[in-house]
Amino acid sequence: MIKESWHRNFKVVSLLIVCVVLASAGLQNSIAATLDSQRTISSYGEIQVVHTLRMIVGTDIWYGTTASKFLSESYLSLMQECGIQMVRLEFSLDSVANLRTLVPVVVQNGIQVLGLLLRTDLAPDNVDAWGDWVYSVVNEFKQYVHVWECWNEPNLENYFSGKDPVKYTNFLKRCYTEAKRADPTCFVLGGSVVFTHRTALNFLTAIYQNGAKDYMDALSYHPYCTPYAPDDTSSPNPFIKLTDVRTIMANYGDTRPIWITEVGWNADIGEAKQADYLVQALEMARDWGWIETFIIYNWQDGGGFTYGLLRTDLSPKPSFYAVKSFTTSS
Repeated sequence: MIKESWHRNFKVVSLLIVCVVLASAGLQNSIAATLDSQRTISSYGEIQVVHTLRMIVGTDIWYGTTASKFLSESYLSLMQECGIQMVRLEFSLDSVANLRTLVPVVVQNGIQVLGLLLRTDLAPDNVDAWGDWVYSVVNEFKQYVHVWECWNEPNLENYFSGKDPVKYTNFLKRCYTEAKRADPTCFVLGGSVVFTHRTALNFLTAIYQNGAKDYMDALSYHPYCTPYAPDDTSSPNPFIKLTDVRTIMANYGDTRPIWITEVGWNADIGEAKQADYLVQALEMARDWGWIETFIIYNWQDGGGFTYGLLRTDLSPKPSFYAVKSFTTSS
């Protein structure tokens, strides 16, 4: 009797355990489904869940910015106030030494780093030296940097000698291969094409024709149209023609989001108009639903340029407050 009762109780307990496990699995699946439904368009790591349903907003900061400048001149506090989530930093032969101290400070204060890999001295043919250098940089900084952009505006002569899309694609392929060898979890951006006129779109088409799609995790683009409004189709380079970029991607089976890694308006159009155009572009990008990241050029005025959200004296412009309003409300 005791034996039979024990068997009965054992069966009941076993059944209860199975039910609990199944319920737990169902709950986990439900949570996973909920998280999936709340993911940002991002495919980049933890940002998927932490910033649910939000486009990543970041800014470019000047080459040579030091850790002490970043901390002492209110860069950090103002970035946090503005809602800046990511900064784009140029990694080149001469900048790496400074970045060894700057990058940890940026990341430890809660801001992601997008690393721009650029060696204009190696273009267009020294692809082996390029690959070696990419591996060494990604390997050194992989603790802090997880997103890398291959080159800057290779469709311009001053960045990629010859403006050859086939040779740029060779550099992209080597960059992707070596970056992944150094850090298999890193995220590699390719393209970095500037403007939306026909010549720029032809360059983009050519890199896809030469296999770029399989050697980048997302396409980066610089849709400058200053001094025109983002929706002004009379511009030689309409921002709104990012839809044409999207069409070219679709023609080659690329449905992944786009990263805008540089765009801005020079304040020579007026600071109020600069703010209006920037927010209009942010809203268009958000509403399209296929822009993953929006990097504003630039954080601070300098070098004769007035694209910054801050003036040279670090006083915020109307564009600073406009971006702050966008990041707070979106």
